[in-house]
Amino acid sequence: MLDAMTKNPHPRGSDAYWERRLELLLRRGKLCACGCAEPIRVSLEWLKAQGAQRNVWLPKYRPGHAPLISCACGCGELIEAVDERGQPRKVRDRQHAARMTPGPVVDWEKRAAEWNARAPLCACGCGLRLHRTPDQMRARLPDAKHYPGHAHRRSGLQRLNSIERSVVLGVLLGDVSISVPCKTPRLQFTHGISQREYTLHKIRVLERLSWWWQETQTSGYTDNLGIQASSSCAVALGEIYELVRPGGGPKRVTGRWLDEIDDRALAYWFMDDGSVSFSNKKLSHAAFHTEAFSEQEHDLMVGWFRSRGYLQVVKAKARGYWYLYVPRSDAESLVKAVRPFVPDSMRYKVRCACG
Repeated sequence: MLDAMTKNPHPRGSDAYWERRLELLLRRGKLCACGCAEPIRVSLEWLKAQGAQRNVWLPKYRPGHAPLISCACGCGELIEAVDERGQPRKVRDRQHAARMTPGPVVDWEKRAAEWNARAPLCACGCGLRLHRTPDQMRARLPDAKHYPGHAHRRSGLQRLNSIERSVVLGVLLGDVSISVPCKTPRLQFTHGISQREYTLHKIRVLERLSWWWQETQTSGYTDNLGIQASSSCAVALGEIYELVRPGGGPKRVTGRWLDEIDDRALAYWFMDDGSVSFSNKKLSHAAFHTEAFSEQEHDLMVGWFRSRGYLQVVKAKARGYWYLYVPRSDAESLVKAVRPFVPDSMRYKVRCACG
C-alpha cells in the first residue's frame, strides 16, 4: 500500500522503505545555514534513529558547520549553538545544565500580596480595588485598569451638577431607590411599560450616570410588562446616599433632604408619585402617593409644603397607609410650579395647567 506521507510503495520498516524515504528526504536539496552553500547530507542510520516519525526535518547545518558558543554552565567548553534537532541551546547537556547557578527565587505570593495591598481602584468608579494573583505576577502581565467585567463601563462620575443633583433628590422621594452593591452607590427603578418614554427621559437627564435598562415581565403593571433601569456605580452618589439613607438604613425623609427640594426636584417627585383628580371637568385635588413613608415623615413633609406656601396640604390615610392630600387651591399652584420641568410624555399629570 502506498504510504500517504512519503508516497513510499514499500512495506513499512523494510530496508527498501528506509532507502526510499532517505531518497525523498535528500531531494529537498537543503543548503547548510552557515553560508557555505554545501547541501545537507544525512545517512540511513541517522534517518532510522529518528524513529517512526512521519515528519522528519533535515538539520540546519552540516556536521561541524554550526556556530560555536561557550557552555552557559561556566565550564569553558565550546558547544554548537543548535542541537541535533536544530533547536537553540545554551548548555551541552543536562549534566552541565545542573551546574548552572540558579537565579534568585522570587516569592510570587509575597509580591502579589504587596501589589494588592496598594492596588488602585477600578477605573469605572465602582469603588472596588483591583486584584492580581501570583500567576499573573509571574507572567508579567500589564497592570489592568478595570475590575474583571467592568471595562465596558464608562469612567465613574465624581460630581453631580446642580440639575442632576436636583433630579436625583426628587426621584428618590418617588420611585427610585439607591443602594451600594459593592463600594459605591447606584440608582435603580422600575416603571410600567406605559411610562416607557418617561423612563427614557429620566435616563437622558441623568445620562452621565451611564444607565442600563430593559423591558421585562413584572407583576403589578399593565400587561405585566415593565421597564427596569439601573445606573452605574458612582462616587458622585455617595453624599446623597448618606443624606437619604442615614447610617445605611432604609430611605428616611429628613429636614436636610427636604431643604434641598426645589421646583425641579418637586416636579420629578410629582411625576413619580403624584396624581390629579377632577370633578365636573375641573381640578378637585392632587395627591402624593407616599405610602412607603411613616406618619412622622409625613408630618415633616406637610410642614415643608406649608413653609413653601402650600398651606392646605395635609396627611391622609387610605387602606392603612398615609399619603399627602393637596386641595384644589394648592393643587393649581403646585402644577403651575412644576409645569416647566414636565416632558410631553407626562403632561397628563399637569393638564389642568397645560391645557
